[in-house]
Amino acid sequence: MHGHSDREHRSGTLPFSSAVRFHGHICPGLAIGYYASHIAMRWLYAEQATAGEIVAIAETAGCPLDAIQVITGCTVGKGNLVIRDQGRLTFTYVIRKNGKGLRISLMPGFSPEKLDPGLPDLQEKVGRGEATLEESADLQLRIEHVCRTILESPGEQVFAIREVVVQTPAKEPITCSRCGKPVDPARAREAGDRYICQPCTRKKGK
Repeated sequence: MHGHSDREHRSGTLPFSSAVRFHGHICPGLAIGYYASHIAMRWLYAEQATAGEIVAIAETAGCPLDAIQVITGCTVGKGNLVIRDQGRLTFTYVIRKNGKGLRISLMPGFSPEKLDPGLPDLQEKVGRGEATLEESADLQLRIEHVCRTILESPGEQVFAIREVVVQTPAKEPITCSRCGKPVDPARAREAGDRYICQPCTRKKGK
């Protein structure tokens, strides 16, 4: 990852194999994150966004995150990969300086379960160690087929894509308005012009 140029990241030209190497194996979630990021980076490049201005907001905490990191260069450590895990394959890529962004959501028909209804059961069987060698080999072929279907289909068929304007999270820690302790703005709940940390949010009567 470190050897790639800024232009490669911004134009979305890194191959899928780069994401597979980083993640450790091929899977549909990785393909979804890769394709969404590939589309977003071409849009961001057209908007003249630089690498330091990009913020990626993911509504899942799963496999797509590794592809997002490889293709966009955004990471949790740098504070420009924000995880708001709602169990949805939806990703928003934002230009920090002006809030312009691209929101990309997977179409229901392109979920791995719709593309190959038997895949989840086979994955569970392999995971439990109950599959034969033939079934394990079949699983790999079926995963690769699903990934190819996702990556080779037109983007507008795979995703619902729309331009948005969003407020990007602050870079630096802010203060919880209830307990007064520093908190990562990406992990805090907004309440008007204030932020509340998760422990304070969970307190009864608050």
